[in-house]
Amino acid sequence: PILPNTSNLNVRYLKSFFRASGTMYLTRASEMAYGRIGILMIEYLLGAATLGLVTQSMYLVNITNRSTAILNQQIGLVWFSDKDRDRAARQQGLTLLILVTFAISLPIAICFYIYPTWIVSMLWTDTWSDAAEMLRVLSVLVVVIPLYTIGKSVMFSLRLNLQVGILYLMGLTALFVSLTSGFEIASVTLAALAMVTSYLVMLLGSAGISWVKSR
Repeated sequence: PILPNTSNLNVRYLKSFFRASGTMYLTRASEMAYGRIGILMIEYLLGAATLGLVTQSMYLVNITNRSTAILNQQIGLVWFSDKDRDRAARQQGLTLLILVTFAISLPIAICFYIYPTWIVSMLWTDTWSDAAEMLRVLSVLVVVIPLYTIGKSVMFSLRLNLQVGILYLMGLTALFVSLTSGFEIASVTLAALAMVTSYLVMLLGSAGISWVKSR
């Protein structure tokens, strides 16, 4: 024949396209479920007042993740996905991202831990004074969340989209188990510890999976 038979090629491309699209959809759905269901669990188990403190405090601790998103997410994904770079170069890029993230987020985390009452009073007046202790506990997430963003970039570069979705489900499970653990502590502290546990599970999971897959 004058033209090659491209039917098999087209079918293969279509299968790859739908497989990738489905995986991305599941990943995004699990990320949204983590946020939405997590909010509902905190409100149902600990009350609307505690949920309000969580959302206000989480907005603050996400400050470094928002400010470093372009570096850790967009630029990081492009760097890790470049097949022309050898493993050593990708590892150097990863190390640089981690160091920059620590340099930016660690001083902020320390301030949140040492001066939570002053920060809450300055931003929201004394009406939100109960958020001070929560902000102190959540201060660790100022560092953890950007590191998890780097971990996701590495996983996406390794085509581990589905595993990222599974990590969100693991984080949601850890959040639920922590909230229902039965510890006799204040609800604001319990909610904060549950959020920290959830993100630590996802961070450690992303680091472990990426390490295994990149060997």
